Amino acid sequence: MNRRNFFQIAAGIATACKVGLPAVPPTIEKKNNTGVIATVTGWENPADRFLEPEYSGAKTRVQIEAFIPSREPGTKWYGNEGVVTFWISYNDGPWKWLGWNQQDHPRQTFNAEIWRPIDGDQISKVACALGPHTQSGILPAGAVQSASFFLARVGAPSPHAVTNARTTEVKWGGNFEYWGLPDGVFWRNPERTADSNFFYTALSVQCVDASGRSAPPEEVGAERLVGQFSDFGQIVFRDIDRWMFSPYGSPFVNMRFRLYCVSRSAQSWKDRNFSTLQTTCWDGAAYRDVFFGTGPPKGWWTWNGSSWKAEPAPLGSHNWQPALR
Repeated sequence: MNRRNFFQIAAGIATACKVGLPAVPPTIEKKNNTGVIATVTGWENPADRFLEPEYSGAKTRVQIEAFIPSREPGTKWYGNEGVVTFWISYNDGPWKWLGWNQQDHPRQTFNAEIWRPIDGDQISKVACALGPHTQSGILPAGAVQSASFFLARVGAPSPHAVTNARTTEVKWGGNFEYWGLPDGVFWRNPERTADSNFFYTALSVQCVDASGRSAPPEEVGAERLVGQFSDFGQIVFRDIDRWMFSPYGSPFVNMRFRLYCVSRSAQSWKDRNFSTLQTTCWDGAAYRDVFFGTGPPKGWWTWNGSSWKAEPAPLGSHNWQPALR
């Protein structure tokens, strides 16, 4: 072999490696180098569901088994003769190309990462064909399909995914015109690997009286969203700033805080099929009631220990002070 031929062969091997196929050595012993795929089997194991690191999308790994009876166990196959290509179809739709891999044994299992459905459950099939193929849409001649198998849509998160939820001290700001939690509400979101159905956390509030009875709509009696938070495994902080009092004399002087874990299948945080109330995160409870108190009768007022006194509007910052009990 001259120097020029040597480099041409080396370049061919390098090109084959780039497209994902094994390079073909100059000589190789092969046995039973023809075969047909007899059966194909596909399935999904719920334990293989996960949240991908980059976009936190809900994925799973579909298992694909191709059975080629004529292949001798332990025989190493090279080039196109050893390659099997895979496809998947959802609800009898077009075939989607998944890739190819080397098959060295009569019965061999491969896995392919796919997105989990969010619009509904899916009936799926996989298919295999000998040799490298790249097309989607329709299968090549000789491809073998599996029986149908079930892919469940992304489900509802666990009711125990969020932990260590806390509220801080209530304070009144300005000149007792509004109230807040300047040191915030906080909790810990689940780790990425803890719940494969988790997408984000929703914090809600609802104004109630001492017995838990909801306030009328004009006093935040309907449950409302405060914010959505998707940081995995992080302590999440949300400050409560400049919230107005209920009308003077109203019994609805408690704010009920709740947390929900929401999946990608949910239409919104209110979708109770796929949004799960966290039932134990508030020291074992499903909510935390915060007493914010009764503000002044009107305008800018101060409290002298026994009664309200009218004062000019203050200047400057919040001037946070402990809430009166």
